[in-house]
Amino acid sequence: MKKIKLREADLHIHSHYSDGDCPVPELVKRIKRAGLKAAALTDHDKIGGQELFLKLCALKNIAAVAGIEISTTYRQPGVPDAELHILGYNFDLKKLQTDKKSLAYNIQSRQRQIAGFISQYNKRNVFSTSPEKIEKMFDLPRPVINHYWVSRARAIDMLKKSKNRLSFLEAREISGKEIKKDGPFHFDRGDFLPTRKAIELIKSANGLAVWAHPTVYTEFLQNKGIKNFEKIFDKTLAKLKSFGLDGLEGFTERNSGAETKWLIKLCQKHGLNPYFGGTDYHGHKITEHKPGRYLGKGGIKYKEFLMNFGQKNPLKQ
Repeated sequence: MKKIKLREADLHIHSHYSDGDCPVPELVKRIKRAGLKAAALTDHDKIGGQELFLKLCALKNIAAVAGIEISTTYRQPGVPDAELHILGYNFDLKKLQTDKKSLAYNIQSRQRQIAGFISQYNKRNVFSTSPEKIEKMFDLPRPVINHYWVSRARAIDMLKKSKNRLSFLEAREISGKEIKKDGPFHFDRGDFLPTRKAIELIKSANGLAVWAHPTVYTEFLQNKGIKNFEKIFDKTLAKLKSFGLDGLEGFTERNSGAETKWLIKLCQKHGLNPYFGGTDYHGHKITEHKPGRYLGKGGIKYKEFLMNFGQKNPLKQ
C-alpha cells in the first residue's frame, strides 16, 4: 500500500467561527494528531477564534500565524463578475480589528442572506427557526454567518419529520439544494467587499495577502464559455499584484501537478510567491464535508513556512 505523504504546514483551515465542524480547541487537537508542524486558522471573514487558536498552538508546540479568508467581488471589464477569496496571514490582530466597517461588510452581507433563507422557510411553514436558535443548537460563536449551519439545522429538522426514512446524508443533500441559487428557498446575498479593498485591508494590518485556490477562477471562466481563460487569468493576476497581492496558493489538495507548475511559472513572471497552500479543511464528517479532505493533504513544507513568515524555528526553541 502506497504511503500517503502529508504536508508539514497547512495554511487553510476552518473552525466553527465560520463553517468548520468543530470549535478551536478540538481543531488544535486534530492538527496535533495530524502531525502538522505549522498551521493557520483562516475562517471566512472572521477573526474571533484567532487569539485562542494561537495560544493553544503555542502550548502544543505548533508554529502558527494569524489568518483570515476574505470573500470578495472582483470586477473586470469584459468578464463576468467573480467571487475571489483572499487569504490574509501574519497580520496585526488589533490593527485589523480597528477597521470594523470593512470587517463587518461581508458579515452583514452573509447575515442578510441567512435571514432571507430563514424568512423563506418560515413564510411557507416549512422550517421554523431563527439565527439565535441555530447558534444555540450548535453552540456557535455569535453571529452565525454561514449558510452551512442553516443547511445543517434544516437537515436535522427533516430527519425528525421523516421519522428516520431519510439518512442524514440524504437530508443534507436535499437541504443544501434548497438554498442554492436555483433552490426554492434561495435568497440573494449581494456583493462582497471589492477585491482591492480586501487586499488593502490586510496590507494595512501588516499582513500578507494571498489569492486562495486560484484555479477555481479558471474553472469559473471555463464554465462561462470563455476560451482565452489563461490570458484573462494572467491579466487578473497582474491587476491583483498592483493592488498589493503577495502570492497565491500554489499547493492545495485541489491542484494537479501541472496546475501547480503553471502557477509557479506565472508567479515568477509577476514577482509573486506561490509557496502558500492548505487543505481548505472544514472537518472530517463524510456526511457534511468532502470525503478524503484531511489536514495536511494540501500545504507546504515547514522550511517554506519559516521563509514566508521570517520566523526563527519555534520548534527548536
